Amino acid sequence: MSSSSQTPLQSAQRANSDTPLPTTTTSPLFPAFLQEGSEYSFLDVPNAISRQDAQGSHENFVNMTVIRDRVAALNDRGVMASKIVVLSFYEAQVRLLRSNIPHGANVSRGCREICTVDAFAGRETNIAIVDFTVALPVNSYDLDRYQTTASAASGLRPDAFIRDPARILTATTRAMDGLMLVGQFALLVSWIFPGGRMPNTIFCLAEDVFDRKLIISQDRYVDGEALPQMDALGPRNNDMVNRYKAKREAFILRKIQDGRQQLGIVRP
Repeated sequence: MSSSSQTPLQSAQRANSDTPLPTTTTSPLFPAFLQEGSEYSFLDVPNAISRQDAQGSHENFVNMTVIRDRVAALNDRGVMASKIVVLSFYEAQVRLLRSNIPHGANVSRGCREICTVDAFAGRETNIAIVDFTVALPVNSYDLDRYQTTASAASGLRPDAFIRDPARILTATTRAMDGLMLVGQFALLVSWIFPGGRMPNTIFCLAEDVFDRKLIISQDRYVDGEALPQMDALGPRNNDMVNRYKAKREAFILRKIQDGRQQLGIVRP
């Protein structure tokens, strides 16, 4: 099957999943996804694209693939399924995750539960993986469109499921031993609303992750719509890929600096 005829799911599954996992840890439970000893990490998935279903809920095939691989990696490193819960803000993404990741009280691999953030309120787990799901409708290899779209990302206003500070607090405080956030970092740092009523909780969360150097890039996972451009770069054209990555990182740094200035965040 050619890349042009692949479904988004098949294309996402074609993406590489052999990125080495950091192994440094400060917790006896975790040998798996931590970076520099941290039990808190953000998996940045720049080449994911979210889509809405008929009810307006969001789903993201690439995020699902990243999470499926990370759950499997945790299992491979000895973390039991009963210790892992996967959460999303969107019902459509929960359905997609459930259809691709083993889950339940009696599974030997996979995770204990996959549900919405709201459904898991008031409960705890050892390891929580939180999927933000929403992603820009362009990929980072189409850099001109990516920068234009990301610069106007406030037009992709997060709906009530993801903008509520109480809901963000719930999502990020369910884990007793380790928390992994999965999302498209450029979009999160673009949600700045100076002078408006919408809270800037999401940007502040992303800025904190950035400042603490807890971001792990997942740019080798690519949505089907990005594959033709990826293929055009050629498997050996690492210089061009690196140039795209450098420009994307410069864009993110600029958005971080702009947001800090607008919100009065001062870093040494």
